[in-house]
Amino acid sequence: MATKRKRSPNGEGKPYQRAADGMWCASVELPSPDGRRRRKVVVSKTENGAKEKRKKAQRELIVNGDIFTNGQTLETWLRVWFRDIAIKKLRPRTASTYESYMKNHIVPSIGKVRLDKLTPAHVRKLHNDMTNKGLSSTSAGQAHRILAVALKYAEQDGRVTRNVANLTDAPRKAATALVALDASEGMRVLETAASDPLGSLWWAVLLTGARQGELLGLTQDRVTDSIDFAWQLQRIPWRHGCTTETPCGRKRGTDCPQRKIIYAANWEHVWLQGGLYLTRPKSDAGWRSITLDEPLRSVLELQMQANSMKPNPHNLMWSNPDGSPIDPRAETEAWDALLKRAGVPDVRLHDGRHTTVDLLFEAGVHEEIIKEIVGHSSLAMTHKYRSKKAKALANRPQMTDAFQQLAKMITPPSK
Repeated sequence: MATKRKRSPNGEGKPYQRAADGMWCASVELPSPDGRRRRKVVVSKTENGAKEKRKKAQRELIVNGDIFTNGQTLETWLRVWFRDIAIKKLRPRTASTYESYMKNHIVPSIGKVRLDKLTPAHVRKLHNDMTNKGLSSTSAGQAHRILAVALKYAEQDGRVTRNVANLTDAPRKAATALVALDASEGMRVLETAASDPLGSLWWAVLLTGARQGELLGLTQDRVTDSIDFAWQLQRIPWRHGCTTETPCGRKRGTDCPQRKIIYAANWEHVWLQGGLYLTRPKSDAGWRSITLDEPLRSVLELQMQANSMKPNPHNLMWSNPDGSPIDPRAETEAWDALLKRAGVPDVRLHDGRHTTVDLLFEAGVHEEIIKEIVGHSSLAMTHKYRSKKAKALANRPQMTDAFQQLAKMITPPSK
C-alpha cells in the first residue's frame, strides 16, 4: 500500500527553484489583519539552504508573532509595534489613547500604504482626513505624534530608512475658547453643594484646583496641614487575556473571561476594586503638595468625622456609602447635575479649577498660599488671573452662609 504523502502547511510547500536564476525559494505563511494572504519568501543557492532559512523564519514567527516583509503595510506594523513595544512601555491609559487613535484615525486614513512607501504626503493626508471630519488640529497633532513614535521604532528595526512624520510639520494646537465659571457662579455652586451628599468634594474641586483623579484618589492619611496629591484614582481598561489561537469571541477586553491589565514594569499602582486603581502622576512634577487653609481645612476635618461613621476599607476621603471608590464617570454625572441645580453654565469638571483663584481670594486665603495652590510663578500672575467680577465681591464675608450650611450637613450624628 502506497504511503500517503504528508501535506505541508498552507503556503509552505516544498522549496522550488526559480527558472530565472536557479535560486531555491521557500515560503512561510504569515498572519494577516485584513484577511489577505501574506507570505515571507526566503531564498538560497541550495534546496537545503532554503529549508534552513525557512525553519529560522518559522522560529522568528513563533517568537515575535510576525515577520517583516517588504510588502508590510503601516497597519500591520502598527499592530506589531503596539503589541510588542508600546504596550510594554506606556501607562495603561496612554496605551488606550494610542490604540484608539490608531484604530479610528491612522489606519482608516493611511493604514493600507506599504510601510516602505510612506511619504510626507501620506502624513499630510492623515492631517487633512481628520480635520475634514470636523476634528480639531489638536487631535490631528496627537495622531501625528503617535505615528512619529511608531515610525521611530520601524526605523530602528530597519523596516524604513526614514521617519516621514519627522519630515512633516505637525498641525498646530487649536486655540480654544475657555468656558469657566466666574466668581459669583462659583459661589452659587458652593451654596448649592451645601445640600449635596458630595458637598465637601465639590468644595475641594473649586478651592484646590485639583484634577479629578487627584481628589477621588485622596486618602485621609495624606490630609494634614497640607494635601499630598502623590496618587490619583484612574479606571484602567481591561484587555483580552485570551490568545489568537483560542479567542474568547468577545469584542471588548472587559468581557473576556481571561481579561487582564497590561502595564509597563515601572508603572506604580495600587488596585482598589474592579478596574479602579491608585496610580502615580505621570512625572515627578505632578507629585505636588499644597497648604491646607480655611475654610477647606474645617470642611475636610468634618468630612473625616463623617467617614468614621461608615465603611471605608481604602481610607479614601470620598467614597460611596458602601465604602467603594467613586467611579470618575459617576462623579462627572454628579457634577453636571449639581451645575444644573445651581443654574450656572455647563462647565467640564476639569475646568472647575479655573474658578479657584477667585474663590480662594473670596474665602480669605492668603495670596501666597493661593499662588502655591494654583502653581503660579508670581503674585502678579495670580492677581492678573482674578476676574473683574471677583474683585467686585471683595467685601463679601469670608465665612459664607454656604460654608456654615455645609459644615452642618457633614457633621456626623452623635453616637
